[in-house]
Amino acid sequence: MDHLAPSLMRAEAPAVSVKRITILNNMVTPYTNRLYNAVSRAGLALSVVSCSAKEGNRSWGDNTPAAYPHVVLNGRSIGLGPGRYAHINSGVGAALAATCPDFLFINGFYPTMLMGAAWAALLGVPMGLITEGWRETMPASLAHRIIRPLVLARCKAVVTPGQKGLDYFRGAGIASSRIYRVPLAPAWDMPEHVPPFAERPYHLLWCAQMNDMHKNVSFFAAVAEALKPRLPDLRVLIVGTGEAEEAVLARLKAADIGFTHERAVPWQQMAGVYAQARVFLLPSTWEPWGLVCDEALQCGVPVLASPHVGAADDVVVSGSNGHVLPLDVTVWAEKAFSLATNPDEWTAFSERARRAAASRGLDRAAEAFLSMAGGL
Repeated sequence: MDHLAPSLMRAEAPAVSVKRITILNNMVTPYTNRLYNAVSRAGLALSVVSCSAKEGNRSWGDNTPAAYPHVVLNGRSIGLGPGRYAHINSGVGAALAATCPDFLFINGFYPTMLMGAAWAALLGVPMGLITEGWRETMPASLAHRIIRPLVLARCKAVVTPGQKGLDYFRGAGIASSRIYRVPLAPAWDMPEHVPPFAERPYHLLWCAQMNDMHKNVSFFAAVAEALKPRLPDLRVLIVGTGEAEEAVLARLKAADIGFTHERAVPWQQMAGVYAQARVFLLPSTWEPWGLVCDEALQCGVPVLASPHVGAADDVVVSGSNGHVLPLDVTVWAEKAFSLATNPDEWTAFSERARRAAASRGLDRAAEAFLSMAGGL
């Protein structure tokens, strides 16, 4: 069940008067900072406590200033794999107490989050969970399988961005009335205008960490190799770094595929990256959501995604603004070729991509969050 109210973000909307909410999260990202600023400026009494200022695999620039109280705890991070960290912090209880919350949200089940959950239980503070996780991406260790149901039993609300999260938590026994869907909105506005098909110099775009454990970047390279005989002037744009970077670039060179590689681009400039490409590929084998899909769509770039991506079969609608495909190189190459070389097909997909992204922008995310907060 979606708990979505009419827009509360328009200029004429009254200030929101709700209880004090504190979010205990891993870190504030550019896109969560944008949402938290929006709901704070709309009147929500929000505070944020973070385990880390920025995790080691992140390359974005500084956030815009926070319009809400934000504290970063002392502690250490433990890498669990590409893009995954567990945090162990000190001073959790004191930091939470200083925010005087009437409601606490945590965003996971690792040590610092469990300290926050224990603090809330000890003081009788209602709590909830904010997560992008779903069936395929929830940690499956024995400890998690024991602890997660105990924490969820105390959650008065679960906030998720998509249908896969809704389905997972319903299956975990959470009542629909306690599950709230709040879209993820990119850190930057949808461009008012984007280049048409003929003005996009790159056929394919990669924009993610370059690893095979989760992102499956070697599959992307294989698709490019499969396309090259059919598309001799194939041009590829790659943004990202990672353990597979050297091997993937070597494969593209060996196949005589023209490419441009940017190791990092500030998030404020990402619209210009997407605007150069015709098709975006995200063949992940593990992807809680995949905000890059929303970013691509709002720049009119059709998306090819694997079914292991949280945004797949959600904001990415197969046959409409992209394709959700099994991890078969031949199938991906065929769909990519069709979109990258057919102006009429691409234009129709691109226009639908922009409409889908517009329905999940900052205003929509903020009004969903404020509606959720008002119902706690």
